Amino acid sequence: MIKAIIVDDEPGCISNLQHYLAKYCPQIGIVATGGSVDDAKRICNEVDFDIAFLDVEMGNDNAFSLLKNMTTHDFEIVFVTAFESYALKAFKVQALDYILKPLMKADILDCYQKIIRRYTETHLQNSGQQGNEPGKLLIKQGDKVYVVKQTDVHYLKAHGVYTQVVFDYNGKHMSLTISKPIGDLEKEYDPTLFFRVHKSFLINQKKITGIVKGNYIQLENELLIPIAKRRAQDFISFLEQNK
Repeated sequence: MIKAIIVDDEPGCISNLQHYLAKYCPQIGIVATGGSVDDAKRICNEVDFDIAFLDVEMGNDNAFSLLKNMTTHDFEIVFVTAFESYALKAFKVQALDYILKPLMKADILDCYQKIIRRYTETHLQNSGQQGNEPGKLLIKQGDKVYVVKQTDVHYLKAHGVYTQVVFDYNGKHMSLTISKPIGDLEKEYDPTLFFRVHKSFLINQKKITGIVKGNYIQLENELLIPIAKRRAQDFISFLEQNK
């Protein structure tokens, strides 16, 4: 769970943002809220959090005065304001995002994806999961974004310009169809873990339980996936090189 705070001098704006985050951003949890720069200072001293959603103008003060007095901070910042004029200042303090009021669903979803990407990158760096270990994927369907380990993906199946992704998530076996062709997705997956055995299938070699008659691959769920004849030898070489 990504821990977040909201600081805004309008209670209705706090409630509105909480509603959007609860509905569209399942991996974000609100741990504190406040209505002033002084509240923000107190929260920063007392609460552990990952990201701050900050209004800019709050009473006779603004969020930039808070940040100016901080030599460093270990949280991401998303400004949520009715004023476009602060965008340049937001850029200078390296804000992750800048959302204009009134809030729009599309802006919230776009911000959520930025947060997930940044959080995933930071988590992988801190845990040393770089280079040799496959990273994580963002699988978006409708209003939801799933953060999935590549090792939990079983296979991808092409359906024209759409692709079915089958994976394990929180102990459940899931299948989602996303609006992206399999050729584009193949570039995002670890080439030492996944192989395109057929024009319609990209599979995770760790999920293979056997090869049937040299023409089919059997996965953990007993599904049989065809191997294209012209890719059979390359596939055997791939398995030998990536044991």
